[in-house]
Amino acid sequence: MAVPATSASACPSVDRGQDTAAIILAGGRARRLAGALPATGGKAACLVKGRPLLSCVFAAVAPVVDHVFTVGGDLPPAVSRELPGLIHVPDRQPGAGPLAGLRDGLIAIHQRCQEAGHSLPACVLLVACDLPWLSAEMLHGLRGRLPENRLATEWVIPVVLDHPQFLCSVLRPTLLDSLQAFLATGKRDLRSFATGLAQTDPHRVVMIPATVWQQSDPTGAAAADIDTPADLEQAQRIAFPAGSGSPYTRPRE
Repeated sequence: MAVPATSASACPSVDRGQDTAAIILAGGRARRLAGALPATGGKAACLVKGRPLLSCVFAAVAPVVDHVFTVGGDLPPAVSRELPGLIHVPDRQPGAGPLAGLRDGLIAIHQRCQEAGHSLPACVLLVACDLPWLSAEMLHGLRGRLPENRLATEWVIPVVLDHPQFLCSVLRPTLLDSLQAFLATGKRDLRSFATGLAQTDPHRVVMIPATVWQQSDPTGAAAADIDTPADLEQAQRIAFPAGSGSPYTRPRE
């Protein structure tokens, strides 16, 4: 687990995007958390510093985009009430993995834009619900990594200690067609999907080198996921001063 970056509440002046959205993935069985899961809500409802994980992530995402979607999970009413404007999208295939969740989120974005007669967002932030130490400032910088003048680039992914952080990335909503075609083959692996995109055109996927991303995320918050009871316990007891070093050692796959 990494030491977190500055909290979202510490940077309220971050500019909100005018044509952007975010997808927070909140599904999955979270088997490794076992007995640490709450009675309802799954991993997204686990408390870190007294706040549900989903609330922590929403606080970082909401100042940066216009619309926030969360896919999967069974959100307790108390959590839903705390997050005004959050759009919940049910899993079409529970347990099918993060790519299926991304597909469901992108379909929801396409449908809402079509119904409202709006154009698609210029970009979509993709984040997992178990990254409580993300900040709005960091996500604002990540959003800006998707080049406006190079439409061939469809997915920008930070790298932490040589491991791509697919579940803290930014992409174009037009990625949906390629994603649906990939899932139709029965495959679900994030790395295989990204590799396949890059093979058709190397500009489609851009990896932010670890040395470059570290300037925006010096504490490794993009990789500081909560996967086990030990992760959750550590998050409760460790003080997280801004700018402290990162003990991150475990990759997110």
